[in-house]
Amino acid sequence: MQRILILVGCVALLATPVRAMETVAARTQAALWSYGDTSGAWSGADGTYSVPLPDGRVAWIFSDTFFGPVDADARTRSSSSSRLIRNSIAVQGPDGTFSETIAGIDGFGRPASAVATENEALSWYWMGDGTVEGDKLRLFVLRFGSVPPPFQQYGDDIATFSLPDLTFEGITRLPLGMTPAIGATLVGWGAAVLESQEYTYVYGLEDLHAEKYLHLARAHAGELLGAWEYWDGAAWTPNPLLSARLLDGISNEFSVQATPGGYTLVAQDHGIQPDVIACRAPAPQGPWDGCRTVYTTPETGGAIVTYNAKAHAHLSGDGHLTISYNVNTSSFQQHYADIDIYRPRFVEVPIPDGF
Repeated sequence: MQRILILVGCVALLATPVRAMETVAARTQAALWSYGDTSGAWSGADGTYSVPLPDGRVAWIFSDTFFGPVDADARTRSSSSSRLIRNSIAVQGPDGTFSETIAGIDGFGRPASAVATENEALSWYWMGDGTVEGDKLRLFVLRFGSVPPPFQQYGDDIATFSLPDLTFEGITRLPLGMTPAIGATLVGWGAAVLESQEYTYVYGLEDLHAEKYLHLARAHAGELLGAWEYWDGAAWTPNPLLSARLLDGISNEFSVQATPGGYTLVAQDHGIQPDVIACRAPAPQGPWDGCRTVYTTPETGGAIVTYNAKAHAHLSGDGHLTISYNVNTSSFQQHYADIDIYRPRFVEVPIPDGF
């Protein structure tokens, strides 16, 4: 796969109220949005996973991405000069600024997905979470297709990028990437990754649309491509068919991180509700309880929806969670009329009392 690598020398922050700029969340949002205004490459996306790299950079992992220049003064993008690709990576430097977009090039010389399928008219990859193993960045990539409409996940693979250059190396197909749970419902893996010294924990999602259930697997640290074990509700087992439902009412994307005294999961309540929830557990496998609303997205209403909230452990601490969430609209033309709609929002919330 060919690669587009867009570099910009200096990224100026947007004019942001001083009060908002006091938070890590606001500084991250301002830097990313400013990059979207000036790079001529990444101009808006959803997904918004983050993976810290060994050299101090952060790889921000996005799914559907608008690629191309924008009119920063008018806050618009042109339908003729913009292209929507299925995934991308924006790289944030140790100084907090964004200077690099990683994407592919199609057979016509146009921007294309960073991780592409053979025919993206039939199937494509949306991104999951990821982890670093030695000199490799490994990302869960979720294969979707448009049958039945509007889309359906039917595969779950791992994409590998070399470090430090972030060159795409290839796809590892996971034969158990979509595994039946009890009752034959499929579980997709990679919605969230939690690292410990001994294990890489991989959280899965059983998606019944109205209800979405949490599952958990693990691999030995540094061996994500090796054997996995699955939590059956009481013990670890090599049999994925015994994977247990651990929590319901979450979103397709979420996060799990260690916080003082245990672990905190952050998700959007039932997928696209405006409430962002945090849930608490004493161990990576749970039991998960005490879920409570920690933020309500102000954008939700009319054609605008918010979804897939998650916390970013490398930006959190000192009693707070730094959370991103995605904003979208059911009116596609609004994406051209207002570039700010389809960009992640970042907020900081206190870790709830009792967590």
